[in-house]
Amino acid sequence: MRVSQPLSTDARLVEVLNELMAFDLDVMAAYEAAIARLDDLDLRRQLANLQQGHRRQVDELTACVTMLGGQPRSMGDAKIFSTQAKVVLANLRGERTILQALGSNERSAARRYDLALHEWATRAPARVGEVLMRGLHSAREHHSWLLNRARRH
Repeated sequence: MRVSQPLSTDARLVEVLNELMAFDLDVMAAYEAAIARLDDLDLRRQLANLQQGHRRQVDELTACVTMLGGQPRSMGDAKIFSTQAKVVLANLRGERTILQALGSNERSAARRYDLALHEWATRAPARVGEVLMRGLHSAREHHSWLLNRARRH
């Protein structure tokens, strides 16, 4: 019988970064679904810009995972259903609810980045800490923007 060994610090950090990457990929898919359902061209452009922020975050997380010797995740995991589902279901009730659903995704992203930052702030390489901080800041900004925009509708 083989006894499993605890993950090394780097392996655990790679796992956390890959989980963040999967969530960011899922959020990107939710933005894609929302953009496809909205008629307002200006809003679609603005959501595409927010989506691009997640693309940059995935690129930075990929670089960190590679730097740590890990294998970066290339696609979202099972959570894609929950993030996309919020947007698809919200479409039944209009633009405001779509924005609120995307805001909920961003709140979840901020929570995940905040937890990762608290766990790894003093143990991770400085580059990783900077990426986590940018991810947290970005998710908070996106969340605020989405909720403010939803209030105007």
